[in-house]
Amino acid sequence: MIPIRCFTCGKLVGNLWEPYKQKLQQDKSANAALDELGLDRYCCRRMLISHLDLSDKFLMYNCSSHSNGTESSCSSPESIPMNIQQQMLGLQTRVSHPEQSK
Repeated sequence: MIPIRCFTCGKLVGNLWEPYKQKLQQDKSANAALDELGLDRYCCRRMLISHLDLSDKFLMYNCSSHSNGTESSCSSPESIPMNIQQQMLGLQTRVSHPEQSK
């Protein structure tokens, strides 16, 4: 989800994400697209340039789409792909033992 406002100056930028993506798909450079959208300040420009749209990736892990939608199948470790389980375990280790992750 794109932030609604610029973190630095407070300008409304959330409504510009879809037009920005469309301009990039039309083979315009990021610089030209941001200029056309009227984003002159570098703080606002970074809001769109640095944004990663992860909502589609999160939807892949919706339990109701992978199982019968029951609570137990959603919370069971078997419903989580193995590579995600390994990433979660690695993250837990780094959080609980930060000095070992260096």
